[in-house]
Amino acid sequence: MGEHDVPKGSFLGIVDRLIESERNRFARMRPLCLIDGDLWEPVGHDDGQFPDEGMVFWWGPPENALEGTFWIFTLGPQRQYRSNPKNTDKFQVVEFWRPYQAMSLRGVTGPRSFRRTLASGRLTFDTPILAQPLIRVVGDPGHWVLLPDGLPMTESEGQTTVDVSGMDRIYPVHHVDANDFHQVITGDIRCSLLYEVGPPDEYQCALSDAQVMERLRKRISKLDGSVLSAIGITRKLLHQYVDTIEGAGLGGDEALKESAYEDAAETLIEGLEQEVESTRDLVKELMAYPLVEQLLSEAEVSDKLGGVSPELLNSSTEEDAEELASLQHRIEEARGELLTLQERIKAKTDEFHQTRKNNQEREVMAPYSSSISTSAVSKVEPISDVDGLKETVTAWCMAGGLDPYTVQSALAAVLANPMTAICGARAEAMGTALASTLAGDHAVRVSVGSAVFGLSDLMCEPITPIGHTSLNGAALLGDYLAAQPDDAVVVVLLSGFNRVPPEVVLPDLLPDLAGERRLAWTHRNGGVGSCTLSDRVRIIATLIGGATTHRIPYELSSCFALVPADYQPLGRPAIATSRSAMPARIDPKLLDELQHSNTTGDIKEQAEWLNERLLALSPAFTTQILSTYFHFLDDSKRAPAEALAALLSGRPWRADTSDLPGVEAPWIRQHLESLNEQPAWQAARRHFDIGVEP
Repeated sequence: MGEHDVPKGSFLGIVDRLIESERNRFARMRPLCLIDGDLWEPVGHDDGQFPDEGMVFWWGPPENALEGTFWIFTLGPQRQYRSNPKNTDKFQVVEFWRPYQAMSLRGVTGPRSFRRTLASGRLTFDTPILAQPLIRVVGDPGHWVLLPDGLPMTESEGQTTVDVSGMDRIYPVHHVDANDFHQVITGDIRCSLLYEVGPPDEYQCALSDAQVMERLRKRISKLDGSVLSAIGITRKLLHQYVDTIEGAGLGGDEALKESAYEDAAETLIEGLEQEVESTRDLVKELMAYPLVEQLLSEAEVSDKLGGVSPELLNSSTEEDAEELASLQHRIEEARGELLTLQERIKAKTDEFHQTRKNNQEREVMAPYSSSISTSAVSKVEPISDVDGLKETVTAWCMAGGLDPYTVQSALAAVLANPMTAICGARAEAMGTALASTLAGDHAVRVSVGSAVFGLSDLMCEPITPIGHTSLNGAALLGDYLAAQPDDAVVVVLLSGFNRVPPEVVLPDLLPDLAGERRLAWTHRNGGVGSCTLSDRVRIIATLIGGATTHRIPYELSSCFALVPADYQPLGRPAIATSRSAMPARIDPKLLDELQHSNTTGDIKEQAEWLNERLLALSPAFTTQILSTYFHFLDDSKRAPAEALAALLSGRPWRADTSDLPGVEAPWIRQHLESLNEQPAWQAARRHFDIGVEP
């Protein structure tokens, strides 16, 4: 084997398998992308570039090269290739380095809490660390803190915690535009990676509030002791401190670090000043009420009256006594009104603080409004024909290791049904591929948590963009859906949907008998939101296993489509594509054409047969589902079989299809039976309550 056979350039890969023993340590890497400047081209494993098993050999990888981690590498020949049956990798890793992974700290709401979290010595993330972490600086878009390799990490309940207690309290900060990251999806893994970062532009302070102020005092004392005569730490004092630092002639890296400490102190002081100013604003707003001024005046009278002696009251004339009694009555009324006012002030204060909290939440989510994409080009061309849809979703399959035949069947389900559930180990990857194909600029993901107990909770969940989607300032699902135009094709991916009791959310997400989906929910600040989902909005819900999930009741079990991500579809349609896995979107006109009801042939009879078993769906809607499958798959046998499988198979009960009408009914029945015997469809039943056919 000559050197000219070795693929040139740098590749991104994932550690597929790691083998360790007392004497040897080696790994096998699966190449994912060829890196050519700003272009990360997916590697095709069917073109012979990486023969046999599509992997490369890596001798002596470092300790942090764990299974599932990403690496960038160059290749050379593997001299032992095919020297025995176990040596099936033609190439081996020569040079290697880690890419950088975009990460966000869990529970951070602003610059001060970001610094405090760094100072705590324990950083928690909701996503696994698969490359060298770059942490987004909250409140400073485009800036990222770089963590070194080799820090102790623990993983528990889907969260990753990094121990940074042994690090210096000053971190390098790099400027990186969000569009420079590349979104990588492989299997259930989805993250945003960067090839390289330049030198740090500045530094991030990681001291607690008390440490910031103590360091500030010591530095002032050391450089200019006369300044300590000031009464307190003020912004004026801070600027004098900064001027003194500059006058000391510090430069280079030391100056950047001092600037980080200065920024931390100024942020702390400005935060205290904002607290004071917020209180002043509240008092000013309350004083604008005429009732407040009146009640305060009467309260002053009450205070003065409290100083009148009983002897003086007893010596008053009868007329004076009546006047005093009247005054006491007014005082009692004033006291009652003051109590009412106190309750109103408390309610106003609670509303004020809730508004501030909501603003902080929006600040946290704001950086997500600019999507991290796989290309610097954000323009998404519409797909106006069925072949284009099939080629695009096939390209996503090639990039993510999915079966293109299965994904085409799943795409038919999403096109035909307002809501489609996907289960299995590769459900998340399949959902992302479908969303990126149909609505690459109008698709969002919601990671459904176990604290969601109704539609209002779901609508108030934070969202992340898929593909080239721009959130335009929306941070929550309800806000995003309410802002979408009626003619837009929108996809919402609900990750881990069955963490929520389905009966409290699912009926709201499905069309009523009139075919409408009207939603109304309560915001966390007490306001009310509402929107109507058009028939171009598609919901993809991934179902997961685990003790914290809920089963779907029988009454709702056939109100949506179900597709196992790893089942074998009926037949093997021709698959070919020259496209790259790039976000795309379906032309709304094409979607309308696919949904156009076809009442010819067997479709009408099969729709009527299906309606007798699925009373929750209207007859017109059932006809539309079958018609969409027929238009997309263009196969009179496969189309109804796939449609019926999505609505009937995988449930704990088995539908009787012995009286299914149509010329192709025997073929359809046979293949439905074969699907029901597949492990993937049988495993899907665990997501439903066991019972009889509804």
